[in-house]
Amino acid sequence: MSSAFDMDDLPLPDIEKINVNNRSMPMSPGTPVIKRNPIMSPEPVKHTNDLSTDQIEVMLKLHHYTPVHTTTVDYDGKTEHFIKALSPSGAHVLIDINVHGILPVSRADIKVTPLPSDKSLGISLSSKTGGYSCSNDVDGVAFETPEGMCTLTRDEKTFDVNEKQFIKVSHVMEESAVVGTDSVAIPVVRLNEILESPRLTDERITRTTQKIFISNFNRCYEDISKINEVICSVNKDFNMLDNNMRVAAQNLCSSITELNGYHKAYTNCANKNSQTESKHRNVVKELEMRYALYRKLIRICNANKEKYSELLQLKAFFDDTNQVILKDYSNLSNILNTGGGSRFM
Repeated sequence: MSSAFDMDDLPLPDIEKINVNNRSMPMSPGTPVIKRNPIMSPEPVKHTNDLSTDQIEVMLKLHHYTPVHTTTVDYDGKTEHFIKALSPSGAHVLIDINVHGILPVSRADIKVTPLPSDKSLGISLSSKTGGYSCSNDVDGVAFETPEGMCTLTRDEKTFDVNEKQFIKVSHVMEESAVVGTDSVAIPVVRLNEILESPRLTDERITRTTQKIFISNFNRCYEDISKINEVICSVNKDFNMLDNNMRVAAQNLCSSITELNGYHKAYTNCANKNSQTESKHRNVVKELEMRYALYRKLIRICNANKEKYSELLQLKAFFDDTNQVILKDYSNLSNILNTGGGSRFM
């Protein structure tokens, strides 16, 4: 999978120019006013190298943003555009295109519509709440899933949170009401903010991204801590089970041995009467009950034995995860070179 960092090394995508409507925010000084044209379909794709300063992507690249893809939102008869990009500091950001300009259209771009009310993208409430709580420095946060996109943005006048969920037009929803997996929030900013205060906006994106990371890690780490608590509890319960099973087997065997002695004595008794025969029948019933308990104990042992393979899979999962962490995260603190200074300075 290609990285957005390599965008400049790739050939320009096949594009065709469309006009982006100004949707509420005033244009920044110097932003070219482009005559509105109907949005064109990307089907008759035509390659062009005509990159003028009124193109949105050119505006972004002049401010050191690397576009990843464009998302077109159609709802209530309106059309909105968002560009996912890498900020100058390397963080992902979703940019709300709220100024006039020319926006290239690529076959790789995404078109979304409102999500049906009986469906969900599977983004947990804790993720939404945690992500939005980190967005004080920006306009909100967005979540992308394989099926669509969710945005939580702050109203410009009331400052209330506006939540919108969208599904990709080309994606067919499954029967289940919940699809997809939880995702990590990314900051949302408006294009005019980048054009008017590029350095400040980049700092806000960076600060928000760090807040989101810390919030998500703390929430995930709490869940991991619960795993450790469960493992400790399982170890305690297993030790108890191990002891109880051994005691049960010993008691069962000794009682069967004792009852077999009575059974043998009553079987070989020369002077049998109604009383001895009644006692003999009781001994046999007790033996039958204990043999049933014996079979039950074997089933219990086999059931626990089956869990062994699941534990091996869990162990393998932890081993693999540890290898990934050791491989990818061990040398991150190696910023200083051998001469004692930073290799970046």
